[in-house]
Amino acid sequence: MMTRWSAQSTQQQQQRRRQQRRSTLALLGSLLPSKSSVTKPVGHAKYAVGFFHKFRPPPWGGGNQFLLALRQQLVDLDIAVFEAANFTFRPPASTKESYNLSPPRSNAKATMDVVYLANAITFDKKLRAEMLGSSASKLFKVIPPLVHRLDGPYYAARFERDPRVEGSKPWRAKEDDDVYRINRKFACATVYQSKWSMDMNKMLGYTPVEPVRIIPNAADPSIFHSNGRTHWEDTPHMAASSSSSSDTRVRVVTSAWSDGKRKGYDTLQWLDSNLDFTKYKLELYGRPSMGSRFKNVIVRKPVTSEELAVELRESFDIFLTPSRLEPCSNSVVEALASGLPVVYQRGSGHDELVMNGGLGFDVKEELPDILDRIVDSYTSFQGNISVTTIEKVAEAYSEVFGYCYREYLKRKPH
Repeated sequence: MMTRWSAQSTQQQQQRRRQQRRSTLALLGSLLPSKSSVTKPVGHAKYAVGFFHKFRPPPWGGGNQFLLALRQQLVDLDIAVFEAANFTFRPPASTKESYNLSPPRSNAKATMDVVYLANAITFDKKLRAEMLGSSASKLFKVIPPLVHRLDGPYYAARFERDPRVEGSKPWRAKEDDDVYRINRKFACATVYQSKWSMDMNKMLGYTPVEPVRIIPNAADPSIFHSNGRTHWEDTPHMAASSSSSSDTRVRVVTSAWSDGKRKGYDTLQWLDSNLDFTKYKLELYGRPSMGSRFKNVIVRKPVTSEELAVELRESFDIFLTPSRLEPCSNSVVEALASGLPVVYQRGSGHDELVMNGGLGFDVKEELPDILDRIVDSYTSFQGNISVTTIEKVAEAYSEVFGYCYREYLKRKPH
């Protein structure tokens, strides 16, 4: 029979998490602009937020997952948002891509300004070409306010090069050059998803437009949460002595949509041949074609966010991420939010997300021992999980939007 956490245990865990969250925010706060330059909006926002992003139903990449959650939270903060295909000084009157532009506010829409949010260069190709063109500065008498959300760098994410190892070499990715050309021309503020990502970009010689904020991703709490998780002592693994018919192995889950080295595919292949599968069950959410390449790892097809959230809460004990050079992994964010300790490849944004809620490894040969250490102190690692909420993330973004809006008003044509 499943039991729930005791009230005392739950209170102690919540207190530890609040303390850790305050410590994390204090660390990030030292990297953020002062409150005198960025403040939280009060009441109804006088601007709408235009996303240079085509929202797609999950599963469709971690960035899309996060922006869906952010969009909903901004709506909850009474900020009108919409999908933008190009710069405009007004939000659309009424489209299926508009959110929170309701009839009671229709009179305000006519005079509402727009602050834009763009993700690096992953938006409409035509708009991107116009922004990169030599006559871009002539397109607008006054540049609309653009908050530029950066990750990568592409140097690492797409070309699998580590700036710490190869950054002194002259080669640079054209995509990164394009990102910072747009950043210099159009951005009113820059947001990085992790300190690691900011450091790697700067290591390659790129200088972002100030102010700069570090705002991590967060999961949608209505989907990814740990409510109803089975206590570790009542999982099949720990209850093995009283149940001889069920699968009592520790249940490990991972995800990979590419067989590239950066995603840790080589690590999964090594585990397929070397992990003790009498003790551990390892399942991979990935492309179905990957199934024929493993003997012991079970490959599962992609599912919706809602389905995945239930699986994380009810079917797994540990999340494994072997990926390298990751700015801010949304799969790690969702696993932590679901109460899963995380085993991760060290040396990227994973370290900032997981902290004391799991263990990192440097080489794949360490994994069997590290998994054993998680199992031996499972409740301690689980109790140390600390996640940044989507509410805090949305507030941080709204502060940046508000700053850009106020700066825009100073130079807005009348």
